[in-house]
Amino acid sequence: MKHLKSIAVFILILIFAAGSTLAEGVSAPDLAETSPDGVLDGYVIILHTGDWHGDAAAHLGMSRVAYARAALEEAGAQVVLVDTGNALCGTGEDADPETAKAAVQVMDASGYAALLVGASEDALAAEADLEALFDGTDISLLSCITGEGSAASLTLELGGLRLGLLALNQGETDDGEALAETVSHAAETASALLEKNCDAVVALVGIDALDDAGLSALAGELEGKVSIFLVSGENLTGGWQESGALVSCAGTGLETIGCVVIDPSGNVSRMILDETWFDTDMFDADVQAMIDQAKSPDDAENGGSDLSIDETAAE
Repeated sequence: MKHLKSIAVFILILIFAAGSTLAEGVSAPDLAETSPDGVLDGYVIILHTGDWHGDAAAHLGMSRVAYARAALEEAGAQVVLVDTGNALCGTGEDADPETAKAAVQVMDASGYAALLVGASEDALAAEADLEALFDGTDISLLSCITGEGSAASLTLELGGLRLGLLALNQGETDDGEALAETVSHAAETASALLEKNCDAVVALVGIDALDDAGLSALAGELEGKVSIFLVSGENLTGGWQESGALVSCAGTGLETIGCVVIDPSGNVSRMILDETWFDTDMFDADVQAMIDQAKSPDDAENGGSDLSIDETAAE
């Protein structure tokens, strides 16, 4: 079934590309040859993208995003695939409904669980019915800016782990007062998710012009409420913050895929999936790297974070 879905993704991308050339080497190796079945049993992996503006063939290409999800599931992990916004089309005059429609089809075939409403999605809403584009899909629209068809949060049950996803987007304004209101709203949403016994709250961040210092300040303001921040952007380092939260970064334009790994004990690590990750010879080594990072609390990259997962919490 996974192979059939991967084929569907390739077909959709070929239609969507309309003559564009896919990234070199975009075809994925055979899962049966590369996936060590069961090695990631009990693991939860969050994959995230952002800022690809409807260009499903850019850099790694959406086919490789779909492959990463399928390959990790084949290895036994439960995988959540999300996007932090500016995914469907360009902004302003480039907010094309037809481009957005094709992008939604590709995202649905790839197995996305949620999309944060970004500036390009806001611009698209003025040209088309944003909610209608997602009819018949399994993708949830998230936004802390009240709007028809979107929600501020989403709760996912993944075995013994309950994850709460929340929206942390600001729309088109860069007003400081609006940002403070956004953070306040996110804090309330995070508290509500924790009251629902979520083991971890994950924020999808869509605030323009954030640098590492801004992300650190944001994590500090939501200390004790949000455990993981997902963001896309250029020249972002991310990593463990003084607040104890983890910031995971994805490259813009599908240049890289952000990856957060939670092992069965609740230890957390992060990786960045780039071109080399999709090399057949590298796959087994990188899966082992996920395990090693999550099991090494003294590792500077891991930071020793432990979500203290209660396996009975989701019952």
